[in-house]
Amino acid sequence: MNWKTIPNFVTVLGFVATFGYGYAFLSFKEELILPLLLTASLTDFLDGALARSLNQRSRMGTFLDPIRDKVLLVAVLLNLIMIYGREITALIVAITILEVGGGVLNFLKGLPQPVHPVGKVRGFVHFLCASTIISSSSVHWPTANPQSVEWLIYPMFLASLFALIAYTFFNRAPKPTS
Repeated sequence: MNWKTIPNFVTVLGFVATFGYGYAFLSFKEELILPLLLTASLTDFLDGALARSLNQRSRMGTFLDPIRDKVLLVAVLLNLIMIYGREITALIVAITILEVGGGVLNFLKGLPQPVHPVGKVRGFVHFLCASTIISSSSVHWPTANPQSVEWLIYPMFLASLFALIAYTFFNRAPKPTS
């Protein structure tokens, strides 16, 4: 199967937006943070939908998509650690690293890692909560107060924990025969 597909291009665009987001945060370019976060997050929803609708699924896409998702998640969580320095955020990073490790092992063993609905819910919860937290820490937000939205880290933790459980125990797909 050809790896040069529109969905794979969208996934690569997501990587570029994710690294741009990390750069914008680290270099205090606040006007770029949310647009790049939004772009990276939208590519998460677009690449899979395009792969299905255009019938352009590829082995490369099934490998890159979840990695890009986790790289974005880790970038956002590192951003939150820099804002809050909370242990719970570090725990979300640890859960994500375990999830990535499991996905890479499954890929190397030739086992499919189908998307679990809980993983999509987790992505949405993370995007919604993290973008709210990050926006509230920006000096461009007129009522900037990151402490007022700090509690949103806890739904992110629960979503990560449920996704890890779902992918570990409830996402067994048969090994492909070819």
